[in-house]
Amino acid sequence: MTTSRVAVLGSCVTRDVWNHAGPPDSHPMLFIGRTSLASLTLPDEAASQLAPLISRLPDLPGFAARSIRAELAKDALDQIAAIRPSVLVIDFIDERFDLLDAQGVLLNESLELIESGLPATVALAAARRVARLSQQAWQLWERGLLRLRQAWDQQPALAGCRILLHASYWAEDIVTGDRRERLPDTCEILLGRLTSRAAHNALLRRYHECFQQVFPEATVITPPAALRVADAAHRWGPAPFHFIDPYYHAFASAAAAAGVALWDQQVTA
Repeated sequence: MTTSRVAVLGSCVTRDVWNHAGPPDSHPMLFIGRTSLASLTLPDEAASQLAPLISRLPDLPGFAARSIRAELAKDALDQIAAIRPSVLVIDFIDERFDLLDAQGVLLNESLELIESGLPATVALAAARRVARLSQQAWQLWERGLLRLRQAWDQQPALAGCRILLHASYWAEDIVTGDRRERLPDTCEILLGRLTSRAAHNALLRRYHECFQQVFPEATVITPPAALRVADAAHRWGPAPFHFIDPYYHAFASAAAAAGVALWDQQVTA
């Protein structure tokens, strides 16, 4: 088994597999996050009216800049195809944010997008917010999933690429030192915006089921629920999707068992 050429389209819950379970300085070939399947692509023959905003981006860390540029240009799939990955890992943890509808062009309203200042520009100031847990957001996501399927099938560079669905959910418990306790159902996604963990986990189940119907060839990896525990000492801070180290090791082991070596040390004779 050779080391896989891995791209990640998802969130830090997948990127952190390299940080917490991989060797020092290991990383996927490409990581694009803070997007939604609803906003990832555009309908056929549509053009993003928001791409010019890229020139107005302030200096941002690499991940934030890369993700926001891809969200504005709608070129994430082109970036993935350009590196010809052997494996694409997808997760839907970043599908927790509301959507912004700017005259038919959708954006995932992530913290990085808000902190970029772009929502205050003329192009986005009148954008309509679509609540993530609404039926409309679900319908927009379904349409985006079907566009992804079509675009995937039309991209020759992705013909041999495997898909791993990292079916992750929000944690029920959190560990602080030696103490483990239950998380409240009410969580703050962004400052002042409260939501329900249970509702988001139910939505994630729908996402996973629907994705598997449209991409039946995908290999699904769901780390054990017993390891789905939030870590108060996590490098990114406490959150229901910032897990204890064994969670990331379990994902890496499951990927290796499925024939996907995420780094050299996983390669076996």
